[in-house]
Amino acid sequence: MVSMIITDRDGEARRLQVDPGLSVMEVMRDNGFGVDGTCGGMAYCASCHVYVRQQDLSKLALPDETEVMTVEGLVHAQQNSRLGCQIEVSEKLDGIELTLAAAEI
Repeated sequence: MVSMIITDRDGEARRLQVDPGLSVMEVMRDNGFGVDGTCGGMAYCASCHVYVRQQDLSKLALPDETEVMTVEGLVHAQQNSRLGCQIEVSEKLDGIELTLAAAEI
């Protein structure tokens, strides 16, 4: 199990124990964070836009071109923005902290 701390849009942080192999979007969707993942994990809808704690960014693979282009178009994008659908939960993410970004719509 991988331990993650995810802060929702209301500022409430929750520690979750997650099985590897899921995406962060699936974790948030399945745990009531209000993430729909309407694009099915294709990096287009950005409903799973998260901010990754600075020291955890090095735990992640670099974003692909589609994710970069989607994030660049977001109103609430920051330097540490990522799309949860593009982050696969693995043991190396143990202890990662993420904050769900404000909805774009």
